[in-house]
Amino acid sequence: MKNLKIGLKLVGGLIAVALIALVVGYFGLNGSSRLGSAISVIAEDALRGVASLYEMNAGMAQIDAQENNLLVTGMSPVDRQLAYDPFDPAKRRTDDARKVYDHERTKA
Repeated sequence: MKNLKIGLKLVGGLIAVALIALVVGYFGLNGSSRLGSAISVIAEDALRGVASLYEMNAGMAQIDAQENNLLVTGMSPVDRQLAYDPFDPAKRRTDDARKVYDHERTKA
């Protein structure tokens, strides 16, 4: 090594660093592509179940709010009947979200 000129040593060192960078870059790129596909799986499958849990929670909150409306004592019969109307869409929303959640849970 002592016999080599300084320019040749520098070029050899630069080539060595470039090869190391190339190997690290290859493994980094390969890892990021695998990570990207794993994230896609999570986004397409797992988050659908989480979104359905959110929908169930929102539907249950709507039902709870309507139940609280029914606790008002001075309500006329017409108003009381109108207070029952939002129950069906909220229950349907909750049931639909439950079906999606159950489907996603059984797939996993």
